[in-house]
This record gives sequence, structure tokens and C-alpha cells, in this order.
Amino acid sequence: MSDELRTFGLDTLSAMGDGTLRADFDSVLAGLVRDCLERPTVTKKRQVSVVIDVVPVLSPSGGCDDVEVRVQVASKQPARALEPHVMHATVKGGLRFNPHSPADPDQRTMFDDGK
Repeated sequence: MSDELRTFGLDTLSAMGDGTLRADFDSVLAGLVRDCLERPTVTKKRQVSVVIDVVPVLSPSGGCDDVEVRVQVASKQPARALEPHVMHATVKGGLRFNPHSPADPDQRTMFDDGK
């Protein structure tokens, strides 16, 4: 057995993958914090998690002496959504909208040329 074997646990988790797990976690967390700063009125939670899957590795005898451990950093944040636009449906299945008046495609603006 190698002298380099370590006991897996929370204290050794960040060292896995030559530190890439820690870097991924830090990057994802920073992204969620930036999202909060950019969209403070969206009060839904942002979430970062470390997901650890443990899968048995069957031995030739059908027993289990080893397990495969898969670790990933996952995140969830509220969807980014535009305000709703009312659009005219065309006979050919298209949609037409007024970029200056999302609620009313027929709204005239100073940009219209009177046609």
C-alpha cells in the first residue's frame, strides 16, 4: 500500500483533483454572489452544492471491496427572464412585436414614420 493513501472526508475533499474542486467551488460561489449583486430584487435563493456519488465496484466474487466516488460541484440560481411581450400572431405562424412597447404591439411611438 502506498504511503500516500488518505482517509476521505470533508477535510480532504478540497485537495481532490489537484485542487480543481476547490477552484470550481470558489468560482461557482463567486458567480452566485455576483448574481445577487446584479439582481438584488430577485429574492429567490441561489445554491451551490458539492454532490458526492458513491457507487459499489463489484469484485470477481460478487462482493464489494472498493467503491467509485464521483464528486461534482453543482449550482442553482433563479432563471433570468425578460418581461413578457404581447405579440401579434401571423397566419404563417410567426410573431410580431413592438420593441418600444412590450405590452402593446400597436402602440405608436415617436420613432414611427406615420405609415
